[in-house]
Amino acid sequence: MEITYDKNKDKANQKKHGLSFEHAYDFDFDDCVTVVDMRKDYGEVLYTSIGWYKDTLHTLCYTYRERNIRMISFRRAGGKERKRYAEEKTT
Repeated sequence: MEITYDKNKDKANQKKHGLSFEHAYDFDFDDCVTVVDMRKDYGEVLYTSIGWYKDTLHTLCYTYRERNIRMISFRRAGGKERKRYAEEKTT
């Protein structure tokens, strides 16, 4: 599986969150909590995964295009996301 992204969106993510989408290759997909974003109709299924990148919980938002992950956002997890991860992992 390959990770793809728009280069301009990657630059914007780096400016806003300090992370390049390239770092998503080191995101721990094996131990993450993933939910489908149902807040509205995006025209495609969007996923939000909360998991470990290095030694800190991060949130990765993406969709699938063909067999590849198409990045939308990558950032440090917020308080609600850290709580959700903890709740999912203790049940």
